[in-house]
Amino acid sequence: MAAHILQVAYYPPLGEIRAQMLEVAGYQVTSVLGNENAMGLNKAVIAAADLVMVGFSAPHTVRDAMVRWFKAHHPKIPVVVLQFYGWEKFPEADVATLSEDPTIWLTEVASILNETGDSHSGGAAGHRSTRVTYRCCKTRALQIGGCPINAQEFEQNCFAVKGGRQSARLKGVKWS
Repeated sequence: MAAHILQVAYYPPLGEIRAQMLEVAGYQVTSVLGNENAMGLNKAVIAAADLVMVGFSAPHTVRDAMVRWFKAHHPKIPVVVLQFYGWEKFPEADVATLSEDPTIWLTEVASILNETGDSHSGGAAGHRSTRVTYRCCKTRALQIGGCPINAQEFEQNCFAVKGGRQSARLKGVKWS
């Protein structure tokens, strides 16, 4: 069974693009817009999540409050937060990674799910070290399902593919 990711987005087009990328990578995704909607979710919906991803299109204080809320109310669910700036700190997050490169954040998602056994029922509670990732990249164009995605609209940054090759986790996503 595919791992279930609960995504908290703050800008609908980016949330939709991230959800598509996660689904193409084989995950089930539930997306909500903003902290209020996330905190208002049915507890069963949150409990079904193997991982929470917090987007970057809101002020740091808003995103940090969301991370802290999840860790206070659902401490066994790993939280990955996308950073807008490298200097942003999210001490409660399991992983903080710059948002510009989907190959990096998808790798981080896969890594943390592998560490926790694709389930938050046990292993994640011991996982507390925050990992921070960053890599510079060159602007690339992205297509999902044959539809071009504007790189500036997606995460307001750029993309990179390690070694010039498409990541195996991104089947169906074409880089040009």
